[in-house]
Amino acid sequence: MTAAALVLLLPLMQGSASPLTTGTRVRVTVREPGQAERQLVGPLRTFDSQTLTMSAGESPAQLALPRPTITRIEVSRGRRGHTVMGLLLGAVLGLSAVAIKDAGCGPDCDGTSGGQVAAVVGGGAVLGAVVGTVVRSERWESLPWAVGPARRSAAPLGGLGLRVSLRF
Repeated sequence: MTAAALVLLLPLMQGSASPLTTGTRVRVTVREPGQAERQLVGPLRTFDSQTLTMSAGESPAQLALPRPTITRIEVSRGRRGHTVMGLLLGAVLGLSAVAIKDAGCGPDCDGTSGGQVAAVVGGGAVLGAVVGTVVRSERWESLPWAVGPARRSAAPLGGLGLRVSLRF
């Protein structure tokens, strides 16, 4: 039992390793004086208190970005599909198609049967799930501790309250 407890506690005792290691795919948002923000995506080369060095895109050339110009750093957590979202969207679109068809139906029309509704909604859900599985997007995790200069903002939130955001 002592060995099992040690195995379970080992990750907690080691602390968390930095997600910024050489080769990690990063998305860096940079704002240089007098220019609009731009995002650069590529593998990280080095990162210290002064500069972040990375390769942008497919280019082997390295970019050196001064830390004060960096407003956000995000780490790629891989790609994922959208199967559930596609399934739900397909089902809603199928149900909407049935509702639109039946909306034009007059008083002498029989409308759509329950079996037809189930077939259209089910077919839409299956088709949506397939499309959602094929469509993949990259997941990004923001690293707030790696951000450049401190920023503060406050904005009204639809007349209901105040939204405050602090970034260090």
